[in-house]
Parts: sequence; structure tokens; C-alpha cells
Amino acid sequence: MKSWKSYEIEILKNLGVNVDREWNGGFIIKEPSKEQIFIVRDQYKRVFEVYKRNFDLLILDEIVATLHFGLLKEDDILELMSKKLQELELVLTGRGATQKMIQKADLVTEMKKIKHYFDKGIQAREGIEY
Repeated sequence: MKSWKSYEIEILKNLGVNVDREWNGGFIIKEPSKEQIFIVRDQYKRVFEVYKRNFDLLILDEIVATLHFGLLKEDDILELMSKKLQELELVLTGRGATQKMIQKADLVTEMKKIKHYFDKGIQAREGIEY
């Protein structure tokens, strides 16, 4: 759900990793626009097409955060988890995983901020946070 240049994406591409980045909906602050909702729903459907390919790893960055904005529902993400191929490692990132998602997952980690530059008013820096 980032529309700006992201060095994590650039690094992966430079390593030869297939990166499919379709988000061009801008940053969501409060309410998503109709266009943003359409983009997320379209990408959700595309995941099932990706499942048909022979990938070892699929990372759906910030997909869990879509719950907070009402872009996807818990059942949508549970369906993604249920229909993945056994040999595919599926990584879902973002805050707000539900109890059902946590129970269905094989591995769950939580990363939380203890202290950050942002707390001192320092904005995100190119090459560090993005």
C-alpha cells in the first residue's frame, strides 16, 4: 500500500526476484477511495492466478492492514490462506491480524515500535525507512 519508491522493492528486483507491484492508489489516511477499493479487490483476485504458477514464496505486503480500512474482510484473507498450494510459503504482512488468522497461520510474529525517530519529528528518510 505504498505508492512511492521503496528501496526494499529495488533491492529485490536487483537480486532477480520477481516483484509484482500494482499499487498506484496513493496513501490511505482515513477512508479509501473507490479507486483504491477497486485496486485492492482486483489484486486479491489476482493472487489466485499467482497460485497457479510455480513459486516457492509469495509475500503479500501490508495485506493484513487492508482489514483496518475495510478493503478486504477477514474471510477474504482466510480464503487466501486456505487455498494456497501446500508447497508455497505465503507471507502476509501488516498490523491487525485477527484471532482466526493467527490460529490458521503456521508462524506469527509481531514487530512493534519501542522508540523511533518519528517521535522526535524526523520524517521518513530515503534509503532508511523507504
